[in-house]
Amino acid sequence: VEEGYRRYYNVLRLAESKAWSTPIFHGELAAFRKDLLEEIGGFPTDIGADDSHTATKIALIAYRAIIPENTRCHELIPKNGYIRWRIRRAQHLIQHFMKTLRLLEFTSSGIYGRILAVETFLHVLNPWLLLMVIILLLLNALVFNTLLALILTASGLILLAIKPYRTWIISQIFLIIASVRNLWTREMTWSKSAKLY
Repeated sequence: VEEGYRRYYNVLRLAESKAWSTPIFHGELAAFRKDLLEEIGGFPTDIGADDSHTATKIALIAYRAIIPENTRCHELIPKNGYIRWRIRRAQHLIQHFMKTLRLLEFTSSGIYGRILAVETFLHVLNPWLLLMVIILLLLNALVFNTLLALILTASGLILLAIKPYRTWIISQIFLIIASVRNLWTREMTWSKSAKLY
């Protein structure tokens, strides 16, 4: 799952970087100009995705926040608790995008504002729309025996055999769980876990 997610993730981050800036960063390999950090008030302490939020604030003051195409970074994944790790990371990105909405003026942020709007939609609203569509399809298929709903439901299940689709569905599930968890815990601290190489 992680390999498929990372492949998709990296294509998006590089495309956003080429367009202007990306709102999602790897804290494992990030460099910030000290003067810009001071100008924006440093790293936030109230959200988990402090690297992404800091880069976004810098991009919103007309500097670029990019992931260079020729850079390689290897992130170790947990040996145990992979699902919890992914959910926590999703929580932190949702926190970042919700906080960014308060900073953003879509009309004056140009292409970066559009990138932020799309990423916010993909992380905050899209998972819930998917869940709503699945529920409606299942209701139509099971209760009303609608042929189209049966075909679409069967197609969705068959598509799970395709790795990118399956990876996307799993990511949406993580985002839904993360949204719900953010209602009662922001998970700002966590125990360090052993990672796989």
